[in-house]
Amino acid sequence: MADPAALSHPAQDLSLIIAPYYLFRDWGAEVVVASIADVALSPPRAMKTDEATGPFLERYVQDRAARELFSDSLRFDELFADDFAAAFCVGLSGSGENAGLMPVLQALLTAGRPVVLLHSAGFDSLVAPTPAHLLTGTSPVLDPLALALAILALLEADGPG
Repeated sequence: MADPAALSHPAQDLSLIIAPYYLFRDWGAEVVVASIADVALSPPRAMKTDEATGPFLERYVQDRAARELFSDSLRFDELFADDFAAAFCVGLSGSGENAGLMPVLQALLTAGRPVVLLHSAGFDSLVAPTPAHLLTGTSPVLDPLALALAILALLEADGPG
């Protein structure tokens, strides 16, 4: 889930989402992309690349299904926590247009499902019964792939369900 407005910020672009997307897909997860109010998540013309994200971005350019998924995202008000094993959120605010996402994220946490909030703010009211299930951060050095791996480790440790 990502706020499209955040994707235009120099520190936040599609490169933060693509590596975790492919990690989840390769793990066998069904990935859902959501944003505020029918806004397509299209990549900026010049995406940041580095040694870690480069191969994922190259894969994305060749992956029509992924490009269609990102351009036809669901709205936050179409999400139900019971449909998800985890959430990986980038560039969100817990108020305004994104406020409808709060109950979904809280329901995930209450059910013991992991939630990552990367470069997101305003979610201080979220409570995780297991602190390890709520991963947050705003540092530009945070590695989205490492956070995605943390989600997979938690899902594997928790088992099916």
